[in-house]
Amino acid sequence: MAKVYNCVRNGKEYYRINRKVGEKVNSEGKIVPIKKVFYGDGKKDAEAKYEAYMKQLAEEQRLQAEAEAMNSDCNKPMHQVIDAWIEAFFNNCDLSESTKALYVGNYKLHFKDTELASKKLKDVTALMIQEFYNSCDLKNSNLKAINKLLTHFYTYCELNGICANIVRPVKVPKKDTADKLHGIHEIDVWDDKDLKKVIKELSGTTMRFLVVLAVNSGARISELLALTYNDIEGNKLTINKQTTEVTYGDKCGVRLSNTKTACSNRVIYLSDEVVKEYEKHKKVHQAEMMKKGYRTDIIFSTTTGKYHFKRDVTRSLDRLYKRINVPKHTFHAFRHTFATNLSRAGVPIEQTSKLMGHSGSDVTQQYYINIGQEAKLDAVQKIVQYSLA
Repeated sequence: MAKVYNCVRNGKEYYRINRKVGEKVNSEGKIVPIKKVFYGDGKKDAEAKYEAYMKQLAEEQRLQAEAEAMNSDCNKPMHQVIDAWIEAFFNNCDLSESTKALYVGNYKLHFKDTELASKKLKDVTALMIQEFYNSCDLKNSNLKAINKLLTHFYTYCELNGICANIVRPVKVPKKDTADKLHGIHEIDVWDDKDLKKVIKELSGTTMRFLVVLAVNSGARISELLALTYNDIEGNKLTINKQTTEVTYGDKCGVRLSNTKTACSNRVIYLSDEVVKEYEKHKKVHQAEMMKKGYRTDIIFSTTTGKYHFKRDVTRSLDRLYKRINVPKHTFHAFRHTFATNLSRAGVPIEQTSKLMGHSGSDVTQQYYINIGQEAKLDAVQKIVQYSLA
């Protein structure tokens, strides 16, 4: 089929089309179309040139909009840009929910409301961040969490052309105590007598088995609160999930998520005494479910069959410690005590590392400091003796 032409230009035939490519405001304040003429070797070629032009125009407009947005971000307070980034990007990244909660929680508690975070993003320098780290009274763990979040944030900014990654040269200062400098680590562990007193006082409650299992498995509180009755078979405890506390608008909730690391997925063997405690717990829990009118397969549930918030569990235990006059410990002290008791019983550090779900024995090493060789050789009892008389 012969090509059709509708105009002549410089002595050559073309097909001409006149298309709208945008809009503008005229001198009278009215919005009028912007039109452009396209010439082609036939109608199809002219239409193709129009499509290519519109595609290029759209890309230029997109890049301009991004540049304006980036420039706008640079002129906003640092905390405002970080908040928007957390909501749009960080909350959906591949880190575990507990890790994200740790980083964001420390940012909101210890950094968001600081004078530094109120400065415009473009005005913040690496030196300012370093000086903030050096001068604040936060623990190393808090500073490391903040630095991790800022590292993720500035990496995003650099990849998207917003600003350079200024935290790359910044270092979290080591604020070691004199004891740590000399190789002595303060580990929060339970005294045998106090621990047995706590467990005895919890008789007849579902909280008793939570403490017994914590100190005889080394599981984290988030791992324990995620357990269902299918996770204990015979004397085998399977750890493959944890609870994570999340916020939905003004409401808080608990949901299941993956464990802290791949190494945290593990099977722990329970002593016969702990299995007996488990059977007692099931009876206590069953009686509570019948009385309260709920059903659940969650081992450590609320009185409505839901997952516990960690703060509710720790608050309840703190009240007990005060009532029976024993020193207050964090819940994590049960995990520390488990590791220390394994050391007392002469268990090799490599085995303890696997039971703890650590990625390497270097983390576990702290529980083996100042445990005498004689105590290791003389230990013949299972670690359950340290918690159950």
